[in-house]
Amino acid sequence: MVRKLSHTQRSQILHLLVEWNSLRATSRIMGVSINSVTSLLVLAGETCATFHDETVRGVKSKIIQGDEIWS
Repeated sequence: MVRKLSHTQRSQILHLLVEWNSLRATSRIMGVSINSVTSLLVLAGETCATFHDETVRGVKSKIIQGDEIWS
């Protein structure tokens, strides 16, 4: 469960994921369940989306370039 992970563990898990480690590899490296890693990733994504929605306002652009967008 994500709530039982320390701040340091959460930070290390997110760092491993940002560095392109898989969910299972991150789970093994950190010695936590894959469900904990997945739950933390979902929580981090929701938190980032909320922060983005609250802080990014009134951005006007003429050209938008999207790199590495996969569908």
